[in-house]
Amino acid sequence: ATLTVNGNITNRIPAGSVTTLQGATNAMPVEASLSNLAGASVGKAFSPGVIIAGSGSVSTLTITINNTTGLTLTQVGLVDNLPVGLNIAATPAAINNCSTGSLTAMAGTQLIELIGGTLGPNSSCTLVVPVTSDVPGSYTNTIPINTLTNTEGYTNTEPAEDTLLVTGFSLGNRVWEDNGAGGGTADDGVRNGTEPGIDGVTVNLYRDSDDNGTPDGAAIATMNTAGGGFYRFDNLRADTYIVEVVIPTGTTSTVDAGDPDTDVDDDDDNGVVIVGANVRSNPVTLGPGNSEPTGETNPAINPEVGEATDDHSNRTVDFGFITSYSLGNRVWADTGSGGGTANDGLRNGGEPGINGVTVNLYRDSDNNSTPDGAAIATTTTAGGGFYRFDNL
Repeated sequence: ATLTVNGNITNRIPAGSVTTLQGATNAMPVEASLSNLAGASVGKAFSPGVIIAGSGSVSTLTITINNTTGLTLTQVGLVDNLPVGLNIAATPAAINNCSTGSLTAMAGTQLIELIGGTLGPNSSCTLVVPVTSDVPGSYTNTIPINTLTNTEGYTNTEPAEDTLLVTGFSLGNRVWEDNGAGGGTADDGVRNGTEPGIDGVTVNLYRDSDDNGTPDGAAIATMNTAGGGFYRFDNLRADTYIVEVVIPTGTTSTVDAGDPDTDVDDDDDNGVVIVGANVRSNPVTLGPGNSEPTGETNPAINPEVGEATDDHSNRTVDFGFITSYSLGNRVWADTGSGGGTANDGLRNGGEPGINGVTVNLYRDSDNNSTPDGAAIATTTTAGGGFYRFDNL
């Protein structure tokens, strides 16, 4: 027997329905019931359940519509709104396996909508939609109860829900004073010994998606160093970035040349360039994939609270600074004017300064009274014979 309507159908043979030539009959009725428990349900799942923000990686969202009735459901409709931060991907194309229906799933939007589908008795169909994200986070996508519609009036009595994890990256690490403390060498661009971190330094983060060494626009994040000169930017998508540090008062940058993507910790070899009162790293690329340096112990806990996993966190963009000094002062005519003694090597009385004199500065690191090489700076006296070299 086949039941073609919904509900409970009882087949009854009443008492006395059985007859014989001898007059025997059934004294009691007999009956049996057949039930068609009509209903519909919706399920959903992300595969894979983890993707990387900004890498172009895609998770496939499969929405399954189940018809548990003995009837054909017509004009089947369903709306699913993705959480903000998830977008429908451009490729691969969304697939509608619910016959005769129209599926809306435009790339770059959050709306998934089925209109006019048909679903046969005791069958199911699927909507297959690629999704992606540039924003790290945990995204729970829910289709509430009573969302499924059709002409026959059956709907989902349970919600459909699944979660997609979009992992991000972290970028840091430290601003320190390259003073040679604890047995290190001053101004060598390497943090060694007990050279201290510098707290309270402003650090800006820029995007440099075309990797040309120039920020794409305004800073996307700003913070101050703390806890021993540390900084860290979290929840970053896979991309290329530039880190900028405002030069601490009374210091100058070690300005070592190099590539921050070499991923060497406690090293100022980031190719920093001076831009006004700031220094900037060369471009730093994060991802895609589990491509960041691992095993860094500065700071000791790895990863820290809020930080990406070790293989998604680059802790190697360090900046060393040294205390800056100034050196001057005056070139004058030792004439003895104003009551002084001429040519005594002392400026006294009214002996005048001499403007327009060229002054060169040399390094003599081995203190042997012989310049180490060419002049490192040149200036001209002015304002009464004065000169001064700064940021030494």
